[in-house]
Amino acid sequence: YGPTMDEVRTELMKHMDISEDVKSGIIHLSLDWKDPDQAALWVNGLVQMLNEMRRQEAIVDSQARIKSLQAQLVAMTSVDMKQMNINLIQSETEQIVAAQSERQYALHVLDPAFIPDAPIWPKRTLILVVSIILGTIAGSIVALFWPRLFRKRFRHRRLNSI
Repeated sequence: YGPTMDEVRTELMKHMDISEDVKSGIIHLSLDWKDPDQAALWVNGLVQMLNEMRRQEAIVDSQARIKSLQAQLVAMTSVDMKQMNINLIQSETEQIVAAQSERQYALHVLDPAFIPDAPIWPKRTLILVVSIILGTIAGSIVALFWPRLFRKRFRHRRLNSI
């Protein structure tokens, strides 16, 4: 019925290059694919999907922490502890609001994927030069050894016919 998600991921990772500059924290994604329009669409979609996943994870995690903090708040008797707990709840609420309002939550895109002006692959000039060289070598080998192969056959035929 079609490839599984694991097969798609494996094939995509063969063509994708992911590198990170540790000092700046910048992650560079590139995809070498036969259709540049599709490659740009996929990379931009992947970044959006990762951002959305991280956003949802952050919201769910903050909501779970708020629920736990509210349960602890009920059991607390100290005013100072209650105030500290309320501040933590407020902080988690702010994180939820930030996750819901920011379009680029986890990954901030500096330059979206774009289609290159000139094709990067295949390098037609390189293919042409290598083909000419290999063709010349193969032609030379055939030209050198072809007569020797037929000379032996003709000798055997002459001997048999005499």
